[in-house]
Amino acid sequence: MLGTPEQWRTAIREVVGYAADEKFQREHWAGTEKYLVTPAEIYNILDDWEFDKCLADAEVGLNERQCAAGQDLAKKLAAFDKPVDSLTDAEVVDHPLWIEVPKAAGRFLDALKVD
Repeated sequence: MLGTPEQWRTAIREVVGYAADEKFQREHWAGTEKYLVTPAEIYNILDDWEFDKCLADAEVGLNERQCAAGQDLAKKLAAFDKPVDSLTDAEVVDHPLWIEVPKAAGRFLDALKVD
């Protein structure tokens, strides 16, 4: 894990927030506004922070509900892993596999609010 458990949680909340925010995605990926976080960057950041591996790490301190919500998000992201490289950012927003990602990301963020 990079950094402390609190640094991990802070970084994960931020990047998962982008994955959960459909309005942001429509405005910045499918629109004309400039953006800093692309779909591929979401994957890269989660990989850098060892998202999957750290979900069950006792040091991170996620409870059972948080871990389950994180694992569900990881599963949805894994299902979309191949298409993310072959689509434009605008095409990602409405892709049937991606549509499940913001929902799962939102559930994970909600679970994190209950520490």
